[in-house]
Amino acid sequence: MHSDQVVYFTALFPYVFLTILFVTGLTLPGAIEGIKFLFFPKWELLLDAKVWEAAAAQNFNSIGIAFGSMIAFSSFNDFQNKTIVRDTLGICIVNSFTSIFASFVIFSVLGYIAEIQNAPSIESVVASGPGLVFVVYPAAFPTMPVPQLWSTLFFVMLICLGIDSQFAMVEVVVTTIRDTFPSFRKFYFDRKEILVAYVCIFTFCCGIPNIMEGGMYFFQIMDWYTAVVSLGFVAVFEAVAVGWFYDARRLSRNVEQMTGRKVNMYFFDLLVNICPDFNTSKFAVVQL
Repeated sequence: MHSDQVVYFTALFPYVFLTILFVTGLTLPGAIEGIKFLFFPKWELLLDAKVWEAAAAQNFNSIGIAFGSMIAFSSFNDFQNKTIVRDTLGICIVNSFTSIFASFVIFSVLGYIAEIQNAPSIESVVASGPGLVFVVYPAAFPTMPVPQLWSTLFFVMLICLGIDSQFAMVEVVVTTIRDTFPSFRKFYFDRKEILVAYVCIFTFCCGIPNIMEGGMYFFQIMDWYTAVVSLGFVAVFEAVAVGWFYDARRLSRNVEQMTGRKVNMYFFDLLVNICPDFNTSKFAVVQL
């Protein structure tokens, strides 16, 4: 089975499971209250810089900004790509829809958990990260019909999401090595599969501390400094490198050659000024 066939399953199965869980969740007591909780925000928190930092981090991780995966994948595109703008907007729209849809699923179940636990408020059962995945949801499934099925499907979905993420991360490393060191590639890793195996073995060894006794602390450190702190730092230099050193006008000419369409003027300000300033501000907020 080719990797592209695997991706079809790992990318589509989570949507199937989320849809089933959403429909089932709406029939559970307390689900509507959970969804209401999602859409009645505390507006005063918009003045909290940490909220904006968390929102930016979520978008960075969700779309894959500053990870290098988008650059690695785009290197395989045909140079004459007339649909690049449509594809880019499509990715952003699908990503936003998925995030909102997943929020419906999560908060419907959280409302159900608050109902069966007689919690004073839904806020008292809200969790994120490993707590949501390995504590809150596993506590809810045993109270639902056919709990073994729900638990199995849930963790299969997590495995699929993990595989998709690893496809992207491994491709970044493999593409970088093969493109940066062509002579190294010729004599040692002429076959891509061999290099992929080495990268997977190395990253597997790096991940072993996560399952040790203090693994949760190691995971939280990695999660904070890689998914929050370093991404903003990398994004600043990426925007400066492309917008200032490579030159935004030169990039716009490249885009015009590829798509046949001129780039709007706001693209220059966005790349040269707004993106570096925004990411610098985000990085400063993280350090507060």
